[in-house]
Amino acid sequence: MFRYLCVALLVRIQLIALENLVIALLAAATDHQHTFAIDMADFISLRPGYTPHPLTLGAAEAMRSLLERADQFSTPDLRFGESIMAIKDG
Repeated sequence: MFRYLCVALLVRIQLIALENLVIALLAAATDHQHTFAIDMADFISLRPGYTPHPLTLGAAEAMRSLLERADQFSTPDLRFGESIMAIKDG
């Protein structure tokens, strides 16, 4: 049992790291890339002719959440390639 908890904890740590990496990449994304990510979230949640699956709907909502969190870090300077640390320090 303990071993499975350790594995689950390691997986959770990796998931948090990946979420933060995606947020960082989305914060520096171009407007076109940002719109494309929103469109993809809409596409997987609203496919005509398919029954909405709770996991797919949850994934689309998670994508929107990551985009919203990335918007908190996004600035015009960051989108033009400046480091977030340079913006913070400047």
